[in-house]
Amino acid sequence: IVYFLLAAIAGSFYSTTISETVDGYAAKEYGLVAGDKIVEINNKKIRLHSDITDEVSKSNGNEINVVVLRNNKQIEYKIKPTEVITKTIGVYLGTEKDASTKIKSIYKDSPAEKAGVKDGDIIIKVNNIEVNEDYTKTIELIQTSEEKVNLEIERNGKIEIFEIDPMINRNYYIGAVFTIEDRNFTNNCYYAYWTTLEFSGSLLDNVKQLFTGKVGVDQMMGP
Repeated sequence: IVYFLLAAIAGSFYSTTISETVDGYAAKEYGLVAGDKIVEINNKKIRLHSDITDEVSKSNGNEINVVVLRNNKQIEYKIKPTEVITKTIGVYLGTEKDASTKIKSIYKDSPAEKAGVKDGDIIIKVNNIEVNEDYTKTIELIQTSEEKVNLEIERNGKIEIFEIDPMINRNYYIGAVFTIEDRNFTNNCYYAYWTTLEFSGSLLDNVKQLFTGKVGVDQMMGP
């Protein structure tokens, strides 16, 4: 109830209606246009923007059936999501409010941990390019590295060099920007209801994973 009320009062929700398509991505290539409302993907009814993200991610790059509502008519498209390859080394630089090039934590068994990088290390250069305390630039340089990631790090006043083999992440997108839904009583209650159901489902799933050993107690956080 509390979660629903917070979402209904303070929430800002993306709709499932496309405001624009992005050059070089599947949505534009296959003919989706601004104003199209995505109502179904692979026979699953779409209610939230997160439903779209989930279904596209689950596709693993395989073709998906997308039904859109255009001028009160349903049109079906078979779309192959666009693959975007990024790289990561497993360092956490903080949230947007406190992010910096100082490493807040290292993910367990990550390439960075195996290479000897530690919490508190400050990234000075990535692939011989100075990052000047810009965490966004740091992440971008790591993600777009061609082969190994070369880190120059300051630790206890000394400079150390690390050469790291990054992990490759394959992500899938349709390449559409969605409108923000108008804030009114009906919309707020509608999106708060479905968001609350989605959140409750994820809570139950996480508890299940906790008892089956898929996640550890040290990963628990939030409500």
